[in-house]
Amino acid sequence: MTTPPPNYQNPGQGYGGPPGYPGAPGGAPGYPPPQPGYGPAYPPPQGFPPPNNGFAPPQGFPPPGNGFPPPGFPPPGQPGFPPGPPPQRPRGRSGLSKVISFITVFVVAGLVVFGIRTVLAADGDKVDVGECAKLSGSTYKAEFATKNCSDAEANYVVAQRIDGVNKDCPTKDYASYYQTGRNGYTLCLRLNVKEGDCIESGVLSASTKVACTSTADFKIGRIIRGSTDKSACDTDDNAIVYPKPDPLTLCLVSPT
Repeated sequence: MTTPPPNYQNPGQGYGGPPGYPGAPGGAPGYPPPQPGYGPAYPPPQGFPPPNNGFAPPQGFPPPGNGFPPPGFPPPGQPGFPPGPPPQRPRGRSGLSKVISFITVFVVAGLVVFGIRTVLAADGDKVDVGECAKLSGSTYKAEFATKNCSDAEANYVVAQRIDGVNKDCPTKDYASYYQTGRNGYTLCLRLNVKEGDCIESGVLSASTKVACTSTADFKIGRIIRGSTDKSACDTDDNAIVYPKPDPLTLCLVSPT
């Protein structure tokens, strides 16, 4: 290897540009082309100076980076990796399928909720079958107050009264409320609703009538009186059945 002497400033000669660039002006030879094994050079990233302050590496020395290109750039002479294929859009289900799926999931969960919603209250006056009431609070601290059935806050109707505390109702579709004391009893409650009402059902709280928006859990699509046949609705999974006091079937649909 030969190197120029100090203060080598002969006009018309100078250091050659980076590999792939022409030599110095004046027709003087620059540094020879890159050694075999190195591909054509690439210009440095915009905004950064090339290695060695813009000069090519001295002859006989490997290029910076031990012969490897800077991180984030493809090897010289090689194309970069092509972009991956665009993600496929998930196939949507039909609106009817979504509604049926939603109702099925809700009702399966809802029956369990109704079945375990058994709350405790202090001594008080007895409530008769057919009376409407507002049930609020939670399973641990319930509030029960009789209301006129036309009252917007009346969310339940007393369907059956059973002597004794914490007794089972005819089906798990009922909510239940029991009262302790010497004359303790259990009330089986059905929803006080009409067609078109929307319901929000809490896991540890009473169901309430709400606006028919996405926050509601279901909507009363149809009420079939005098029957407990779930098949009267579209499927057996989207119905609530109350055999007492008078047979009643609620057909549920999506709230929106």
